Amino acid sequence: MERSSFFNSVDGDRRYKAENWAEYFAAIIGNGVFPVPSTGLQVVAGTGTNVIVRPGMAWINGYFYINDSELILPLPTADGVYRRIDRVVVRWDLTYRSITARIKSSAPSSAPTPPPLQRDADAYEIALADITVAAGATSISQSAITDRRLNTDLCGIVAGVVQQIDPTAITAQFDAFFAEYKPLIEAGYSRYTADIIAYYALYRQNAVGEYNDYAAFLASYERDGDAAFAAFLQWLEDYKATSAADFQTWFDTIREILDEDTAGHILQLIEALEESQPTATIGTVEHALGRYPDCALYKVDYAAGVGGAGEGGAGGGNIITVPAEFSLDGFERVTVKTTAPFAAHTTSYQIAEGLYSFVAPGGTSSLILIMR
Repeated sequence: MERSSFFNSVDGDRRYKAENWAEYFAAIIGNGVFPVPSTGLQVVAGTGTNVIVRPGMAWINGYFYINDSELILPLPTADGVYRRIDRVVVRWDLTYRSITARIKSSAPSSAPTPPPLQRDADAYEIALADITVAAGATSISQSAITDRRLNTDLCGIVAGVVQQIDPTAITAQFDAFFAEYKPLIEAGYSRYTADIIAYYALYRQNAVGEYNDYAAFLASYERDGDAAFAAFLQWLEDYKATSAADFQTWFDTIREILDEDTAGHILQLIEALEESQPTATIGTVEHALGRYPDCALYKVDYAAGVGGAGEGGAGGGNIITVPAEFSLDGFERVTVKTTAPFAAHTTSYQIAEGLYSFVAPGGTSSLILIMR
């Protein structure tokens, strides 16, 4: 159906309703608040838990709203346990044929969300501000109020029918917010900086003290070490001089009293002493005892009519302890070193666990190694 407006009525043939005019204006003016002045319909904190809607104008669905004085809106009593969010809205209500400002509250919660806006055929709401109401609050600070006028989804600014948009009020709100929180941030930063400086000073003091103690210890250790080394060198010199003098005295004395036979006897004793030292390695055996064993080496003469001890594990005659030196290689191997007379006993046999024999080719005795 085609429609047009607006024309003069002739004998009542052109009659128009309010919604016709609203439809007309809604086509050229969008919903929202008028931005001049910048404080138009701004929500600010009042006394106690009251908030104030400043004078201003709004446009909703082609209908005009004006508030020509500061409008005081009391907030509901705060919950004693949880927070909530109150939303200040301007409500276009077709049922009551009015546009008014009012408060909508969310349910108290530990994480509350703003109440939704009603926008249907009967009512249409635009949000001016959201207010965080703390548990048990008896007053509202400006920092608890979030301006929603510039949010096009919740409210928006009427544009196109004004010369300019004035951002002074919203800028002032941000300035007030930062002015309130800036000292808190600076104080926290100052405390943090002071803590860091104090910690560094304490650490530096402790580090310097510990370094000085360590340096003093090193210095004393160096002095004591130098003194001990000097004393040791002096002892060596004194011992060398004393020993040389004593030996020379002994040698001069013994040279006068020794005859040729005595000297020969001493030589034999020296040779016998050399023969008693373990200098000949006769072999290495492996064992499974799983530990470092105690070792002993014995000489066993072959018994007449009985197999050699090295081969058959039997023997007889004299059993004597043989001087030996044992090198233990971990928990698995033992290297046997004995005196020169037994250097040829290099063929080894295992008689039992921890029991081995060493024989010489064509020999008449065996060396028995016992490990415990």
